[in-house]
Amino acid sequence: MRSYGLLNISGYDLGRKKSRRYWIPIRILAKLTKLRHEDLKHELLSLPESQRLRRRKFEIISTSTTTNSNLVKQAFNSIDGGIMNHSAALQRIGDNLEGLDYMPDQKKVISKCIHDIHNLIKASNNGIIVNGILEYKQSYKPGVTGRIFEVGGFQSMSRDVKKAAMKDIQDVYNYDIRSSQIAALCQVVQTVGIDPQILVNYLDNPASKIDYAIKCGFVNEKGTPQDVVWKKCLMSLVFGGSMTEFFGAPYKIIKEFDQENAGDLFIRFQEVVKPFLVLINVWYDKLDRYLELHSHNHKHGRFFTNAAGVRINLDTDDIARDKKKLSAFILQGLESSFIHHLTILAEDYGFRVISNEHDGLVTIGTISSEAIQKAKNESGFKLASLELKDF
Repeated sequence: MRSYGLLNISGYDLGRKKSRRYWIPIRILAKLTKLRHEDLKHELLSLPESQRLRRRKFEIISTSTTTNSNLVKQAFNSIDGGIMNHSAALQRIGDNLEGLDYMPDQKKVISKCIHDIHNLIKASNNGIIVNGILEYKQSYKPGVTGRIFEVGGFQSMSRDVKKAAMKDIQDVYNYDIRSSQIAALCQVVQTVGIDPQILVNYLDNPASKIDYAIKCGFVNEKGTPQDVVWKKCLMSLVFGGSMTEFFGAPYKIIKEFDQENAGDLFIRFQEVVKPFLVLINVWYDKLDRYLELHSHNHKHGRFFTNAAGVRINLDTDDIARDKKKLSAFILQGLESSFIHHLTILAEDYGFRVISNEHDGLVTIGTISSEAIQKAKNESGFKLASLELKDF
């Protein structure tokens, strides 16, 4: 394969403990993704139209770990199989690979493309493709907080490939919980007497992320606010990140955005984020109080169950020894509970869930306001609100 230019192989160095590395040349990957479905000889591609899947409910497989949450188990079984435009997704990956070579400065882009290829292959190996449209059996595994993770497939693909994968899929919608972690934090801090006004103001302003990005100077060369940079920095603090310069997560995020002006931008961010940081620090100080209010004693220890129905032993489980993980367990549990309840309600309210996105859902058909309200009531996430987003 190497002599035909189909495989690259690096050297090895026993002294430096470096093993060989094997990789497919980028030009070969690009050519593979450009192949049309008619060029591929595979029995799954020649099924007659009569065998095409029509809202077939696939069995959802729980792998790797188990969960003690009945809600999570119900959500597994309520997702109605995945669907995507396989041809368009493959074309998008091929376009991303066009003109690349295995160079150090392109490693991140290449890794993303390889990751997308892996997920597309995983999905296609578990489904059928007719006229370029793939319907497949999903495999999910539960996370420790109540989130569920697809084992290869749509959920893990990059944003631009997801968008391509939904081309020509009729009546598809991408729903997100608006500022989900901030909304969850706003709700829980009130139970321990923390004034949530800064978070309330943030949630009440639809343009809050853009406004704060401008205040921090997170603006690109064209003058466009980079609200993703603001969001990443803020969320790193919500989940216990440090503000220490050079070592803290916010500084690293800012440096990746603008290395030349990272120092000045970091100082500016420190001033803007200060009211949020004060609230976050008080929340961590009062986290033990929150757990006291919502846990119960048992002969085997003190147990806490989050909104997603996942139970932990506060006396013995490792997660209980880390306040960052505990906070995530509470906040993501609330987020997951709302998403799982919506998923379970899908059949009764006439929409089809084709992907769980942690803080959102991809559906065929719209989610009614009645379904949203019922999910809010049943999950306990009263501040949750859905918004439609592009992929």
